[in-house]
Parts: sequence; C-alpha cells; structure tokens
Amino acid sequence: MLAVGMREVNQPELIELPEPPMPSTDELLIDMEMVALSIAEVRAVRGDRFRHFGQKIDPSDPFIFGFAGVGRIRKSGSPSFAEGGRVILSGLVSCGKCSHCKRGLENHCEQMRLAGIDVGCPGYGRGQVLVPARLAHRIPDTFSPEKACVVSEVATGVHALRRGRLKAGESLGVIGSGRHGRQVIRLARRMGCRVVAIDPQESSRELALLAGAHEAIGPASASGLDLDCAIHANSDESSLALACNVTGPQGRVILLGTPAGKDVELPDPYALVSLPERELIGTDSKTAEGFRVAIEIMSTGEENWEVWNPRRVPIQEAPQALKTAAQSWPPSHDLFIDLSGSR
Repeated sequence: MLAVGMREVNQPELIELPEPPMPSTDELLIDMEMVALSIAEVRAVRGDRFRHFGQKIDPSDPFIFGFAGVGRIRKSGSPSFAEGGRVILSGLVSCGKCSHCKRGLENHCEQMRLAGIDVGCPGYGRGQVLVPARLAHRIPDTFSPEKACVVSEVATGVHALRRGRLKAGESLGVIGSGRHGRQVIRLARRMGCRVVAIDPQESSRELALLAGAHEAIGPASASGLDLDCAIHANSDESSLALACNVTGPQGRVILLGTPAGKDVELPDPYALVSLPERELIGTDSKTAEGFRVAIEIMSTGEENWEVWNPRRVPIQEAPQALKTAAQSWPPSHDLFIDLSGSR
C-alpha cells in the first residue's frame, strides 16, 4: 500500500506500507478517497515542525502526511457504522490507546509512529487506514471531499484571510498568541495589515512580537480598541467576548475553532456577533461531539467554507506537489491528494 510520507526533511516520497489488519470491535477499515494537507504539514516539509519540537524523523517510523481525510468504510467492526458509508477523519483526535497519548487531552498525542501532524495520530495519507470508530464522522454523499477535508482551524483561517476577509492597511486583533495565532500574525503582516496581539501571558506576547505583531497587549489594555477585524485564535472559548469587544460597529469577527458557539462559555454568542459578519472557521473542539457538531454545520451550507485556491493531485504527484508548496511561502494552493488510485 502506498502512502505519502517523509523519511528526511524536504524529501517527501511515496512509501510502501503493509496492509492494515481487519478491524476488531469498534474499529473501522477505511478506503481513503482524499486527504487535505494543513499549513503545518507544509511547514514540516521545510523542517519547521521538527526544529520547533526538537524531533527527528526515524526512517523506520516515517512521517505520514494527511491532516484530515475522507473515505468509505470497507469493513466495519462497529454496529454504529455501515460498510460503504462515507466518513471524514480528523487528526485533531488521538487514538487514545498508545502510551504517547496525554491523559485527559483528547487531541494530544506525542506518538511519532505514522504520525501526520504535530499532535494526533494517525496520518491519513495512505490508501487504507484502520482507526477507532470514534474518530470517524458521517458525511453525506453530496458533500464534496474537498469541503469535507477543510477542517483545520489554522488552514481555513488562512483561507479566510487570503480570500479577502482582510485587506492591506486594515487593523487586525489576534486573540491568543499560541502557534495558531502566530501563524495568522505572520500571514497578516505579509498582507500589509496592522496587527495587535492580545494575550494574558507575557511570554506569549513576546512570541507574538517576534512573529511580527506591531503591538502585543493584555486583555485589560484592550478596552477602547476599534479594530477592523478580530480573529479568535484562543483555546479559551470564553475570550470570544473580547474578540467582539475590540472591533468597531462595522468590524468583523472570525471564529477560529468555535463550532457555532456550542462549546463556548457564553449564553448567546450570536448576540455578540452579527450573523452577516460571522464566520465559522474549522473546529479545534476537544471532544468528538464538538467535532460532530461542526461537520453538521458544514453540511447545512450556512457557513462559508470556501477553499481559496484548491489543487487536487493524484498520489503519484503528491511528493513533488508538497515540495513545490514548501518552496513558496505562504503556499499558493490549498493542496488535496487523491488516494483513490493508491490501492
């Protein structure tokens, strides 16, 4: 079985993997149709991921790409899933079984074996995957694979900015200066925007300045701001109110990883964000239920999940496409890999 992987930094390749076994109870064997590559995975080709975490690639346990994927169930060991049904898989959740999974954190796993992203296992860039049934989420056949794959809050946040939600000369508030927020800061600076990072942690504010923010302040200093746009890039959902308060009457608020307010610690987030200006961008939900809700919302067509500049390539062309994407920064295309011919 072919997989899109990497044994050496900047050398993506097609790797032969053994066929997975038949599923046991509450497991699914899935024929993968397509995977989406997040911006973090393109960074991995460049070596950024491994420099940041101090990790090295073990040639015997190669890095396998595929942040999110769509496929059909070949064999089901779960009474909740019928064979032949289409599902979406997300790297946001870990296997929950291996010794590398962090206790109490559903989406954090330090497992490097066949890993596809910074956290989470496994990578989906291979012809077939065997996963716990709880990692799969049903999607209708009418839902395009490209749209289904766009579930990374970082990648879709980048889409939102690049397709014109923010313009040169405008002011942007980034609520939260973690790795997601800093990626948005770097992109917004390249777009010619004035960026204000807002984070309660001094160390995070220092990192935001290093990432290119013009100003980095704490929440207490944010009152009175009248920004054109604010991006909620914080894992603390209750800070959504701050994103709304720092924008003016005509300002826009982009929610990064907050599925329709259903896991937000606010009674009515819709009252804070006017519906025409609200965008749901991906989901960073810590629970399978939160992710399921986001997929349901995507299926309704009520949110703008437009992919800015898609490029769909067969698996044979994927290694070169990955290298090309890593050479131009930010990537000029949103890359999807067709796995249907890999089996």
